[in-house]
Amino acid sequence: MTDPRYQYIPPSVELTAFNCPRCHAKAHHKWYGAFASYRDNNAVPSIVTEETIRRAEEDRDLKPASKTEIIRWCLQQTTGHVTSSPWGRGAQLQLDNIWFSRCTNCDDMAVWVHNNLVWPRLGTAPPANPDMPDDVRQAYDEASLVFGESGRAAAAMLRLAVELLSRRLCNELGETGNNTNENIAILVRHGLARRVQRALDIVRVTGNEAVHPGQIDWNDDQTTAARLFDLVNIIVLDRISNERAIDELYGDLPPEKVKAIEKRDSDK
Repeated sequence: MTDPRYQYIPPSVELTAFNCPRCHAKAHHKWYGAFASYRDNNAVPSIVTEETIRRAEEDRDLKPASKTEIIRWCLQQTTGHVTSSPWGRGAQLQLDNIWFSRCTNCDDMAVWVHNNLVWPRLGTAPPANPDMPDDVRQAYDEASLVFGESGRAAAAMLRLAVELLSRRLCNELGETGNNTNENIAILVRHGLARRVQRALDIVRVTGNEAVHPGQIDWNDDQTTAARLFDLVNIIVLDRISNERAIDELYGDLPPEKVKAIEKRDSDK
């Protein structure tokens, strides 16, 4: 179904190469353990603020290159970005069961506790197609967030995403069914490609067909949910992204060529 060269590989503590949860590129990742440096009885965390950035900008003793690097680091801190810095001397304490993966493509860090990705909270599923409608995207993103902890919950949200998507596609045709099955039938009557119909039905009936969109099917697992993520993106690509791209290219044709095409088709 998908070219294996472009297969999405979910982030995992068992791998050294996977799609980065920050930049989404498939890349090699380096793993780091964690150490804590004791400060002193009265010390508190050094939190970067906008005032810190202002002072760095006004510091005339800093070389331009150093100032740029410091300000970039400060901006990352203020947005909650995880960064890495050279390890200083002093008392050290090794932290167990917490890990850091560093992407060799974007150089960003991800934080793991045991085998769970805890930052960034973007989920470990394939990123949503950028053309995905907002309401469908909301269900998709929620499925992504719970995917690592519950394949069942993710699959339930993905069925809801497909129900919302099929309803939207039908509304554009001026029709609406009572459920996903009826919506698919409407789309088929309007010329829906067989491969897309099959993708919609796979998401609809995978597991227990009696389960309604958004409800849990105890037969679902991580493998089932992973396939459903791919299928939802495939449906959006076929029904929205490809059509939008063709419409944009068609709109770039010279007006006289468009008129000639319309006359040709009206003569039929």
